[in-house]
This record gives sequence, C-alpha cells and structure tokens, in this order.
Amino acid sequence: DAAPSDVSNLRKLLAHRVDVIVIDKYVLHQLLASEPSLQAEKNRIEYYPHELAKFSMHICFQRNERGLAIQKAFNAALDKIDTQKLEDKYFQQLDAGLK
Repeated sequence: DAAPSDVSNLRKLLAHRVDVIVIDKYVLHQLLASEPSLQAEKNRIEYYPHELAKFSMHICFQRNERGLAIQKAFNAALDKIDTQKLEDKYFQQLDAGLK
C-alpha cells in the first residue's frame, strides 16, 4: 500500500489500515520524537529489531577544487569522531524523549 511519506505510513499503521510498514529505524526514531501528529499514540508502535536490509550512506561533493577541499576537511574531521559513540548517545537521547 503506497504512501506519500513515512508519517502517512505510520498513521495508517496506527489506524489499523495496514498491519506492518517498512521504515528505517533512524527515521522512525526521529519521527516519533518530533512529529506532533504521532505523539499521542507513539507508544503503540513496536519496532522489529532485526534489519531487513542494511544500506550505506553517502555524501556528495562538487567535482571541483572547492569540493575536493571540502571532502578532505570532512574526511579529516570524520576520522576524529567516534561515530558509534555519537550514534548511541543520539538514540539514548531520542529514546529518553519517547518515554
């Protein structure tokens, strides 16, 4: 059942128009924390913890001198960040806001 957005899919799920939806866990966490129309019933949504698929994330830069400089700066900054620790902290904060 096609929907124009993840919010629409979540609303259909809450309205029992569909039994399940497919949504990225990060998108789900963000929407449950920030979308006003889901706040009253967000505790009725259960997330299946096993991934159906794992997708990589990519960042794009312009193919010119400036883009290359930005890419190098980005890579250098990223090397200094513990991304798993940052992700864990982010979701702990989101989860705390959901309770």
